[in-house]
Amino acid sequence: MTDLNAEYIYVQVCYAKKWRELGLLSFEEALRVKTCVFKLLFGGSAKAEPIPAEWSAIAKELEKEDPWKAAAAVVQLKKSGMLAPPKKSGRKYSRYFGPFRYSYEADRQELSIHFTIKGDGEGVIHWREGKDDLTALFKEVKEKLPDAKVLKVESTLMFNTFWKRMCPPEFFQRFIPATEDDSILRRETPWSQFIDFQGRPKKKTIQEFLTNLSHARNSVDLSEAFPILPRRSYLELDVIYRFYGV
Repeated sequence: MTDLNAEYIYVQVCYAKKWRELGLLSFEEALRVKTCVFKLLFGGSAKAEPIPAEWSAIAKELEKEDPWKAAAAVVQLKKSGMLAPPKKSGRKYSRYFGPFRYSYEADRQELSIHFTIKGDGEGVIHWREGKDDLTALFKEVKEKLPDAKVLKVESTLMFNTFWKRMCPPEFFQRFIPATEDDSILRRETPWSQFIDFQGRPKKKTIQEFLTNLSHARNSVDLSEAFPILPRRSYLELDVIYRFYGV
């Protein structure tokens, strides 16, 4: 599990403690609505589902510990099997095309792309392989989902040359930063930048974040402490189909 990494959880605990330190949120609320620790332990969104009774006790214990001990406690708790299995998301996903898969919201005619490296020893794909995988994915989408109109992507990753060689230029031209109104995007997406595709911590990115966090004095500073702010992009699937020749 790539997100079961102490440093990945450590930065989230530090973030929640800073919200408490500035008197903006309680530690429990900050950990629940500003990080993905709740989702890691219980699955699903804390806003969309009843909060398990165990959560309050867990948050209180984590608040007492320093961030490193709290992070280690989360890892051990997750490994212990003492918690109920995370609830399955209602979202339905396709099969994998290399590291890619898609989900579809019929009421919005909206497709979403998800990127996951599976397995501890699996390395990062070459961009040519990735483009072939995406071509196969969108070929299936065009055949199986003729009513789909729009592609939506939310990410902190898809901005470098690796991605720009695989995807249409219009996709990057339309990226917009997340705002505080994008609660899920702000709560779940930002943390992926602190681990690589194999779940290893990105030391430099973590240190930059912690430095920014130490200087934060208000909610705006906290929101902008991330080295890479999550962004969202929408693109018509007709443009996608032309780019991949499907």
